[in-house]
Amino acid sequence: MYENHRLPRMLTVCAALAGLASPAIAQPAQVQKLLPKGGASEDLFGFNVSVDGDLALVGAPWDDDGGSRAGSAYIFERRQDATWTEAAKLVAHDGARGDVFGSYLGVSGETALVGAFADDVNGPFSGSAYIFERIDGEWIEVANLVPEDGGSGHEFGSAAAIDGDVIVLGAHHHMDSPTHGGATYIYERIEGEWGLTAIREVVDIATPEKHGFAVSVSGRTIVSAAYSVSDPSYDTGSLYIYDKNDAGTWVESAKLRPEVRDIQDRFAIVCGIHGDVVVAGAPYDSDVVEGSGAAYVFERDKLGDWRQAAKLKAPVPVVGDQFGYAVSVHGDLYAVGSRRGPGRTPHSGAVYLYERAGGNWPLLAKVSADDGEDEDLFGRSVFTDGHMVIAGAMHDDDLGINAGAAYLFSREVVPATEFEVTQGRFGRGGLEEAEFSDDRYLEVFACPPLEVASASVEVVFTSILPTQTPGQLALTAEVSSSGDPALLRIELYNYDTGEWQLFDERDARQGDAGVIVTISDDPTPFMDDGTGEVKARIGFHDRGVTFPSWLGRFDMVHWTVIQ
Repeated sequence: MYENHRLPRMLTVCAALAGLASPAIAQPAQVQKLLPKGGASEDLFGFNVSVDGDLALVGAPWDDDGGSRAGSAYIFERRQDATWTEAAKLVAHDGARGDVFGSYLGVSGETALVGAFADDVNGPFSGSAYIFERIDGEWIEVANLVPEDGGSGHEFGSAAAIDGDVIVLGAHHHMDSPTHGGATYIYERIEGEWGLTAIREVVDIATPEKHGFAVSVSGRTIVSAAYSVSDPSYDTGSLYIYDKNDAGTWVESAKLRPEVRDIQDRFAIVCGIHGDVVVAGAPYDSDVVEGSGAAYVFERDKLGDWRQAAKLKAPVPVVGDQFGYAVSVHGDLYAVGSRRGPGRTPHSGAVYLYERAGGNWPLLAKVSADDGEDEDLFGRSVFTDGHMVIAGAMHDDDLGINAGAAYLFSREVVPATEFEVTQGRFGRGGLEEAEFSDDRYLEVFACPPLEVASASVEVVFTSILPTQTPGQLALTAEVSSSGDPALLRIELYNYDTGEWQLFDERDARQGDAGVIVTISDDPTPFMDDGTGEVKARIGFHDRGVTFPSWLGRFDMVHWTVIQ
């Protein structure tokens, strides 16, 4: 969170207006590779991951400390110096060989959820789940969830999610449902005690899909993915939305599927939700090349209706990348894992970060492991809380063959601290209007350009970065022009050369357009090495056509530091 204190300053000439604010204050961005103490070959540490604030949770389902593949999960905490250290190793009180405790998990606040879908408490592979809470600085197991209707092969806990006082667990092989279509269990914490409040099953008897194959929860809304693992010829994959009504009942409110789909895409093997946005992976989508993958974004409008809003793909799709094998969303940040995508090596894995801006989803950054190797499967799991992004690489070999690792990346959003109208006539608005995507605008009216090919509207935005060594640096601009046709140009100031450098040029839109300019190689030339200052110049050109009256609008302009 950043706070701006604006000191208004008016220069009422056609080509100059400026606004000032104190520099944004933020903690330096951090990145760290997580390895467990005592990790060993074939632990698969990083099979699943979660992060919330200063806590990260990483599963190692084949850890054999409690027996072959009994499993474990590790808690990491962020210290005051911004480093992450191992705080606890979680194991089930009754853990046993083959439980694969830690395959699916989640952390929220002071509570960690860990599934053990192969636990044999109600028969082989019946499954269970465990809840841990941090009490007086110690992580204590406070509950063991076992469904009363559990049975052999149900795999209860093969999907897991938590948000505050709500837990969702999948049992996609649940066989007691009328359709043999799996089940989704909803638990809630009431007065400190966890209890089962609902079981939801597929009601469409025509489908062989397995309900609860993947789950996610955000507040009073749950998404449960249904996917057929037994009938690959079926047009597979659906997302079921459940909302908690005023009576406290979880009610199915929507069923989501892609507008165009293929039976081999494997849509809905993973899903995530935050607020009124759902994202789901289809890692074998072959629209571009075979098995390159895709991720779908669905949004709920103000009337409560859901629609497909976007289909995300890797910027350069490659055969077998499996983009969409893992997904996560929080606020305007979307993370998509490509477990065999190009990282440091051609198939070491990558995670692509997208930011919603102006009704579209431009690529913000691509992150990967600096020490990645082919088949590490970096990006097989991914989770974001909006600030931190954690990705698993369960085949990393630092501690032994397939011992596994996890990587943390940070995303710091830095708003503008100053703006100056260098061409045009100020209309209204200021830094506050240009900070968030909220349809409040900094507006500048066009003036005749001073030189041929110069802008009719031009604003320079200045920010102060919180670190001198960003890994990647990106500028996000959500802007529009009432002039048509007009040209949008985005330039960044190069402090090494003392000149403006063109990064993006495109037709301007009359509706808000989101544009992201990313410097992934070496961003230091575009930063002042003494102050961390960065500058962007955004201009609208009228292509030689004189308009009687038009303006440029700036809805959101900020920098993002990714480490």
